[in-house]
Amino acid sequence: DVKKEFDKMIENYKTENLSGVLNLISNKDDVVFISSGSDILIGKDEITKAFTRDFEVTKKIDITIPWVYITGKGDYAVLTAIINAEINMEKGSTIVSARQSLAFEKQKDGWKIVNSHLSYPAQRAVDSETVKVKTEEPVK
Repeated sequence: DVKKEFDKMIENYKTENLSGVLNLISNKDDVVFISSGSDILIGKDEITKAFTRDFEVTKKIDITIPWVYITGKGDYAVLTAIINAEINMEKGSTIVSARQSLAFEKQKDGWKIVNSHLSYPAQRAVDSETVKVKTEEPVK
């Protein structure tokens, strides 16, 4: 199911398992990832380069997900989440709170990510203690 695939994505990202992350992303040419920066990545090759770059500069990544919402119909689902992360790099660490939307498509080999958008909220960072986790998953 979609939530299980998302959990795998987060775990693989935390452990910097590049092949594990990439296995969850569609191989279609039109897969798109929009990062929190200026990157708009189209296709698996560009996405692979971006994840490789991320993993080269990080030493450790801790991620918590205080809120998840899933909706969809048939072979398509959208997962929206708040992601809190502490990223340790050679030159120090940073704490971020981001919003992520992932579009999933059910393909022959399971649910795959076909679109991703990550952004930072304009307001203060979301406090995981005050956000209630809500998971709705009508899609299987």
